Amino acid sequence: MFIDNVKVTGTPNNPVANFYALNRTICVGDELQLLDSTLNKPDQWMWYVTDADTLTYTIRNPKVKFLTAGTKSISLSVINATGKDSITRVNYITVLPSPAVPSISASRGLALCDGDSTTLSTNATTGFVWYKNNLPYSTSLTSFQTKEEALYYVRQSSVNGCWSKSDALMVQTGITPVKPILTKDLSGNVFCEGGSFNLYSSAASNNQWYINDTLFLGQIASTLNYNNSGEFKVKLTEKICSVFSDSLLITKLPRPVTSEISGATWAVKGDTASFSVIPGMVGSVFTWSPVGATVQTGAGTSSVQVKYGIGTTATIGVQEIASNNCRGVQKLLNVNLVNTGVIKVNPENAIRVFPNPVSQFIKVQIETNKAEDVEVVIYNMLGQNMNKEQYVSTLGTMVKDINVQALPAGLYIIKVKMGDKIFTRNFVKE
Repeated sequence: MFIDNVKVTGTPNNPVANFYALNRTICVGDELQLLDSTLNKPDQWMWYVTDADTLTYTIRNPKVKFLTAGTKSISLSVINATGKDSITRVNYITVLPSPAVPSISASRGLALCDGDSTTLSTNATTGFVWYKNNLPYSTSLTSFQTKEEALYYVRQSSVNGCWSKSDALMVQTGITPVKPILTKDLSGNVFCEGGSFNLYSSAASNNQWYINDTLFLGQIASTLNYNNSGEFKVKLTEKICSVFSDSLLITKLPRPVTSEISGATWAVKGDTASFSVIPGMVGSVFTWSPVGATVQTGAGTSSVQVKYGIGTTATIGVQEIASNNCRGVQKLLNVNLVNTGVIKVNPENAIRVFPNPVSQFIKVQIETNKAEDVEVVIYNMLGQNMNKEQYVSTLGTMVKDINVQALPAGLYIIKVKMGDKIFTRNFVKE
């Protein structure tokens, strides 16, 4: 016979709080299992446990540890959909004192290399047992010598049956690796500021680089690229055994800081011009490398004279090489070149303008075979009149100084008119 579609109705009962413990006598530090046995299906629990590692618990069956010896009271409050209830058991658990936690030590540390041994010792005097790899070890001595890799600890017991456990020591053994050798990509032990170098360890792996006896965090590859002075070495570790390489001292040399090139940035094709720099270091030599010009004098020094070609531009380059063989940053100066500005030349007369380039006074030299009126006008490249002077020439050679110091730097045209004859020249104002 089968019964289907049965519906039960009514109001659930209030919970009736109750609990118990599997063991009511424990030791300090032991774990105690509390078990809820409340009737009528509670769905919320609140435990109050005096002097436990946690004062309250909200799970059904908590595990607790007591911090001190003595008798302990426990309370439980429970709730279901209908109501709530609570119960307190006074002096319900007896907690016995545990012996003091013993200590152990290793005379030579826990890393034993190349067959070394260490002495393990404990401060416990009675009622103790050594353990090796979680199994009792066959010695009753407070200290003994070992070279075996294993986990060691001591358990100390008391007459009440309680015990305590020391911290565990993991002894490890290994073989010291072959000492690594450092090499470098430098011909010596120096490099120049602005450069870098590579150091190489002979060990393919397990490297740790040190600089000036300080661990270089993250540098564990066999190659180290660096750009500063220092004393370098590598620590090679295999398992727990390590060895350092010999130290390698690398020194950074200063590089010269050369000034920018001084000289005119405009010139006439085929003319000569002077350029110079201020040395960054005493005793340096200079490599001049003009493009569109050739060095005439001063090669190797900080000042040169060059002669321009027939192109429209030239580039003057120089690099300073210090006495320590370190090179400065190459300096470059671009120069624009223009054609000479003669429009009309009369055999009876000759006009010469110098120096060119000029910074303060430009000289106008006039050669003629008769006296006549002379007009000298300076124009900029926009055709604007920048200066005008008038003279009466004398027979032979006449030289006039014109102050151009106030003119902005650039290219200018100087026009000389003598009677019905006109001459022009270009010059560069620095």
